[in-house]
Amino acid sequence: MVLVTERLIPVKFVFLMCNVFLFIVCAYHRDANISRGLGDEASQQDWDEAKKSVQVCAALGVVLLVLELGLLVAGLTLFFNQTSVVRKNHPEILLHCFGIVFLSWYVLEEWAYGLLWAIWVFIALIPFLLDVLAIVNHRFLLKPRKSW
Repeated sequence: MVLVTERLIPVKFVFLMCNVFLFIVCAYHRDANISRGLGDEASQQDWDEAKKSVQVCAALGVVLLVLELGLLVAGLTLFFNQTSVVRKNHPEILLHCFGIVFLSWYVLEEWAYGLLWAIWVFIALIPFLLDVLAIVNHRFLLKPRKSW
């Protein structure tokens, strides 16, 4: 069990950092994705709205991932028996792994900019909510057992 914990914590940390980096790359590489999504006959107003959408999505992704990274570094969910990394964080690690792949494809294959929001939901929002749910579950819903 110690080997699994020793390997999963650094893997989750590296995956989180890669996702943060890739969201920043998405924000700077937005023109190709926007032109792919809008086409040639887009007005300047549509172009500006698409730029704002990509910037907001990337910023929210970075914020949620950095908050999740803060929760990991603070150790709030690492040492709970019911919500430890070994037992409950496999879906989060898997989602972050898929996030690296899909964000890389998003940039390299120049997918339409609207797909960034779908990617954001699965790799930033859901893992963050799972961490918050684990903290709420442990802090407020689980009652500590009294030993007599």
